[in-house]
Amino acid sequence: MNQTADAVYQRYWVKERSRFETRCVSTTQANKFMTRVFNNRQLTLGGRYYGHWPGQVERELRPYIGIDGSYTVEWDYSSLHPAMLYAQIGLEIRDDPYIIETGVVGLRAKDQQVVGWDRTASKLTLLAAINAADRDGAVLGAKSKIRKDTGINYSAEDIADCLDLLLLRNGPIRHLIHQDKGIGLQAQDSRLAEMVMGVFTQLDEANHPGP
Repeated sequence: MNQTADAVYQRYWVKERSRFETRCVSTTQANKFMTRVFNNRQLTLGGRYYGHWPGQVERELRPYIGIDGSYTVEWDYSSLHPAMLYAQIGLEIRDDPYIIETGVVGLRAKDQQVVGWDRTASKLTLLAAINAADRDGAVLGAKSKIRKDTGINYSAEDIADCLDLLLLRNGPIRHLIHQDKGIGLQAQDSRLAEMVMGVFTQLDEANHPGP
């Protein structure tokens, strides 16, 4: 990853070509604007903010973003979408929803065996399942996302096994998983982001929504 005074050059995944390529992300004022993207022609689905350059750079760089000479702080809500699903049925999430009990033989990538379940893979699997409309879509979506983010090409069978264990761990909400809930949850968290930005704007404090 290369950097200049007003740009960052980094790798990104091109889904249509199934490969990583390099792009230039401008970090100037010209690249500060955002667009809300809704889904299915409904203002109640999706609605997240996209386009501003802090949302385009890699996670490792974001702690170094500054405003008016001061560093910024990135607040993150742990397990947000699983927690929101638990809240829908009146429960508070208490444990990490992505952790699969140790002692279970883990995901086996092609030409590579991983001992124990990898949390990154299980997290991406659960989130893909929350976004998917059915089980097959959950498995294929997780397989693609894991390959994009980690470079590991797990088999569909391994992903399906991982999903089954995640459903067991999150039994109270299993009936809400791979039911196309993701874009509805995005609408809720984007409204939260809008409220937060409104509060900071009234306080005359600079802020921006995370990616």
